[in-house]
Amino acid sequence: MFGTVLGIIRAFADLAQDLGNPG
Repeated sequence: MFGTVLGIIRAFADLAQDLGNPG
């Protein structure tokens, strides 16, 4: 369960970085 939460947080962090740094 904790691993899943970490995975979700990591996915959100990746998405935020993608939106903040397009290309």
